[in-house]
Amino acid sequence: MKNGDKTKKQRINELADMNADNFYFRRLRRLKWYILCLTAFCLAAVGAYYYFIRGVPFIEDVVDYLIGIVIAVVLIEITFRVVANLQSRLQREIVERKRAEETLRKNEERLRSLFETMAEGVVLIASDGQIVQANPAAERLLGLKRSEIENRNYISPEWEILRPDGTPMPPEEMAGPHVMKEKRAVKDIVMGVKRPDGTISWIN
Repeated sequence: MKNGDKTKKQRINELADMNADNFYFRRLRRLKWYILCLTAFCLAAVGAYYYFIRGVPFIEDVVDYLIGIVIAVVLIEITFRVVANLQSRLQREIVERKRAEETLRKNEERLRSLFETMAEGVVLIASDGQIVQANPAAERLLGLKRSEIENRNYISPEWEILRPDGTPMPPEEMAGPHVMKEKRAVKDIVMGVKRPDGTISWIN
């Protein structure tokens, strides 16, 4: 229920932001038409006064003024539409980016939670063989603290890796180098890792 309320509030805030941004352009557009109507009315009144009362042929100047105003209004309208379209596109991009970032953050949280709570020991290894991350299950499996694991390279001599027959396993036979070389999942490679207490953890 709380997640639903939060999502609803986020949508309301997004709509409110968009409405607030568009409010400025709506007010200017409305003001533009008010000015146009007022100007047309004033020119018509002045023209009627000069033409009908004072007998001065001012109507031609009025028409010229009106044509100029109409052209200016059309140019202003085109400018407003271009700016409004650009603003609307920018707002959509910002909203989509925020949604993508929120989705990415949630996915990272799920993966982090899965990584930390899964029963299998998992270590993340960089392309140079450096261990960059280990989960709690790997700590229990290897008998080392996470900081100790992450300070080692996968083929570091500090590891004592054994074959199933108990003989030392060379780096080229280990699962990690196979995976990085072949760029695919590797199965059925059994390795024994000697723990600090002398016991052996068998990894498949």
